[in-house]
Amino acid sequence: MDIRHQIIAYNCKSNQIEVSPLVNGRRRYNLDHFRMTTGAAYGWVRTGTNDELQSFLKAEFIASVFRDGVCPRAAYRAFMQIDQFRQAVPEDMPAHPSNPLL
Repeated sequence: MDIRHQIIAYNCKSNQIEVSPLVNGRRRYNLDHFRMTTGAAYGWVRTGTNDELQSFLKAEFIASVFRDGVCPRAAYRAFMQIDQFRQAVPEDMPAHPSNPLL
């Protein structure tokens, strides 16, 4: 999924995190039960370059886990749904999507 068309929503200090599509500039599903949102919730994300989006997603992943207390495994599973985040994981890292242990 391309982050330009997705919203990541989550609750702090939990494992509640979800990736939801953005259709015609509007949320497709009700995300009101989530406290935090990122991704295409920011207008500039919809026009960002892949390099900008990869950097943004790495920073958002770190913020969601370390600042907001989202369960690291739940955050990893959610963020790995996003193309630009997967592309940012170096191939020699155990977390790379090609790792058969994942």
